[in-house]
Formats: sequence, C-alpha cells, structure tokens
Amino acid sequence: GCAPEGKAFIRTSSVMLAVSVYTGSDDYLVLPKTNPSQCYRLCYDSEDCKAYFVDYMNYSCILTKKDHLTIRPQLKPHFAGSYHRKICLSGFRCQRHWTFDVVPGIRLVGQEDKVVPDIGSEDRCIEACSIEKSFNCRSAIYEFTTRNCILSMYDRRVAPEIFKITSVEVDYLENQCVSEPSQCIFNQQNGRMITHAQVYLSLSSTTRERCQESCIEHTDFRCRSFMFDDSRSLCLLTPEDSYSSPEGSTNTEVTSSSETYELGSCID
Repeated sequence: GCAPEGKAFIRTSSVMLAVSVYTGSDDYLVLPKTNPSQCYRLCYDSEDCKAYFVDYMNYSCILTKKDHLTIRPQLKPHFAGSYHRKICLSGFRCQRHWTFDVVPGIRLVGQEDKVVPDIGSEDRCIEACSIEKSFNCRSAIYEFTTRNCILSMYDRRVAPEIFKITSVEVDYLENQCVSEPSQCIFNQQNGRMITHAQVYLSLSSTTRERCQESCIEHTDFRCRSFMFDDSRSLCLLTPEDSYSSPEGSTNTEVTSSSETYELGSCID
C-alpha cells in the first residue's frame, strides 16, 4: 500500500544472518555475484521483498520476505555485511539507496532538541526526523521501552564526543538525506584503506581532484571517504569512515600509489 515515491530503506551496517538461517529456506533468495546497487534495485522493485542483505566478502545478495520483527533478534555482528529493510515514508523524497543508518545501543548524550513521547514505532520516529521543519534533523534516538523519539540537529560526526554506548535498548538513527554545504574539507588518512564496504567505482575520475568531486556529487549514498590510486587512475567511493567502520575492516597494507581521504568539515 505504499506509493512508489514513499518506498525507502534503512541500513544497519556490520551485521549478517547465520548461514543456517537462510540456507535452504523459501523465505530467502541468495544471489551470488550481485553488487549492492543491483541488490537494492531487485528488492525495491519486488512487492514480496521486505529486506535485503549484502555480503561484501562473498559479493552476494540475499533477498527476504521475512519481516523486521523476525529478523532483528537473529542479526549477528559481521564486519563484511549489511542489512537493509524496506519502510514507507510519506511526504519525504530522497534518492539515496537508504535514507537512515541504524546503530543499535548508541545514543547522543545531552542533545535532545525535540522529544516526541510515545511515538509508537521506530518507523514513525524515522518519519518524524525526515519531515521535521523547525531545524535540520540530522539524527534521532528511538527508545524501545518508552517508545519515545528524540530528534537532534547533531550526529556522530558533528559531535563525536557525545556519541556513547548505553545499556538502555535504543537505536541511533542517522539521516542520510540531509544536505551538506558544497565547500568540504577532506583529510588524508595515512596508512589506511577501507575494505569490505559498499564501494562505488568512479570510472570517469582520472585525477584525485575529480575523485573528490565524484564523492561530493555521488547520489546513491552519502560518500564519506574515497580512495584514489594514481598509478591506475582508480577512484573508489564509500559511505564508511573512521566513525562507522568497525575494527577489522581497515587495511594498513596500502600501496604507495593509493591514498585514502575522509570527509571532514563542510562550511557555507
């Protein structure tokens, strides 16, 4: 019953299901050699598909008819996987492949710009952030016990010092559709390269400057880091950075011709 323009996904990164859950099950369809963009499109176009997983290590896609209440307790930490569930957002347009990133068990401490009590569900909390008019809602916290929704003009990059682990059952929800100023600073990450993450290959970027422009202009996801290899004119874009990449997903054995840059501050 969702209008086509209202269909959206929210992503939980660094998680995966146990192989035993989806192997041989009619509720899951495993597609080898399928890139993240193809996986997104297949689930978006299917009325039966409620969510998809991307296995970046094995370069595969898993589509499922199972709903979130069934899947959520079965999610396991995995540095080379991500879970994207389909939701319906009315009155909100965003062309990104996912509209919000989800981080369970984390909250921004002391930044409660607006509290919506007993909102009822995480999906409604996401919708409240996406349509907030009084300020630019960059993130929200959904509390499962109280069902409160806490909206904030800050996120884990704007204020990383207040991004804290909590024992209360909450989800941190980060808006991927907020607009950024065009003047952005990228900081070089010495000896660091992101691996096993959603990566987009920019074929037209033959210089580091053009690679950086491609990162800023990319529309499928908010590009936060790019790697440029001058010897091969290779430009790779990714939504991950040092705030979101789990331990074990970086590689310090970087070739001398490759450089990784991370999005820093953006100014008007």
